[in-house]
Amino acid sequence: MKSVTVGSSVDSSSKLQTLINNTGNAPTEYIFSENNIEINSTVKFYNYTKLTGNGVTLHLKDKVSESVFPTMTPILTSKTSPGAINLEFSGLTFDGNYNNQTVSLGKAYHNFIYLYKGKNIKIHDCYIHDTAGDGARLTYCQNSDFYNNRIIRPGHEGVYFDGGSDARAWNNYGEIRTNNLVRVRHITRAHVHDNKIYNKVGGAASCPGIQIEVSTEQGTLSDVLIEDNYLEGVYGPGIWAIGRLNTSRDAAKGVIIRNNTFYKCGQMKHIAGVGGIVCDGINDIEIINNVFDNCRGYGVLFGSYVAVTSASSGYRAIVHDNVFKNIGKSITAGEASGTALCNLIPKKYTVEAWGNSYSGNVQDRYNVTEQVKTPEEPDSPAYVKFECPESEIDGLKEKYELYKRLNNE
Repeated sequence: MKSVTVGSSVDSSSKLQTLINNTGNAPTEYIFSENNIEINSTVKFYNYTKLTGNGVTLHLKDKVSESVFPTMTPILTSKTSPGAINLEFSGLTFDGNYNNQTVSLGKAYHNFIYLYKGKNIKIHDCYIHDTAGDGARLTYCQNSDFYNNRIIRPGHEGVYFDGGSDARAWNNYGEIRTNNLVRVRHITRAHVHDNKIYNKVGGAASCPGIQIEVSTEQGTLSDVLIEDNYLEGVYGPGIWAIGRLNTSRDAAKGVIIRNNTFYKCGQMKHIAGVGGIVCDGINDIEIINNVFDNCRGYGVLFGSYVAVTSASSGYRAIVHDNVFKNIGKSITAGEASGTALCNLIPKKYTVEAWGNSYSGNVQDRYNVTEQVKTPEEPDSPAYVKFECPESEIDGLKEKYELYKRLNNE
């Protein structure tokens, strides 16, 4: 891989694109200096490219034209779409300059990085703030890593994994606005862990912190692990796990949510179905060893967050060894609001629960029975009893003694 230094004279997206084009289609690392580059057009890279930002700031021009950046037109992308391969973005700062734009939040304007059907993607150690859209949207990508990033006030998701496989997001810090820090949709194998997620903009962040979903008739999702995350002050559910439209019970399955902390989640004023985790339409979900502290609405709810619902039934969930404390009613209180572990859709879900701890909640359980798991007894020796004529007993004893000597017993 050759190295190309991006000097301070490259101060606009058009100059950066010219440098890329002149460098040509060869594996290249672009090494930036700590300067500003004004963005007024999309920048496209060849495959096998590494961007080492060193703190360079990509600043979106004031009131950038919608003719240049219509919806779903990103700041950075690949020249090969579909088929971006081996791209790495690190040490970049993107200032989305939202207060000086004319577009709305959450409408897919000004996504920072967008890749379609890519493979081997790394985005790390970047600072993305005040955008109208996603920090990164990776659609039908394989083997994608998003880590060590700082995401402040995104206009949509921090990172949106939409289709594909082997997606990972970890050790990111996020202050959400409009939507989630991490969204996992129609993915096979995902791992979301060790992220810190805060809401510091009140009702402007009317959303979950992490979203796991199937939302088409053919969409599927499986083997998703969400662990060791910290979520605080989220207006919607801390995690929303939703499967809808696909009528197969197993369209979304195999989700584990463990070792996370949910603090003061569920602060939304106008929706009842909020709290720590809200789940509907995910089969074989396991919720293990989490802490739900001072959440409003519910600690864990099997039911609806917003007006969508699952398309099948017969779902199964296991909830064990969690701590539920000080769960209060949501501001707009729904059925059994203030319940730590609540199943509002018992005709759809069977919930097995054991080993959970409850204290200071309005109500501990609703439509859920806590099972008592007894410790397993140690194995006991087995005995075989048989009868034989007394005349044979002496012979058996002699054979037994010989057997012990031969085996050094």
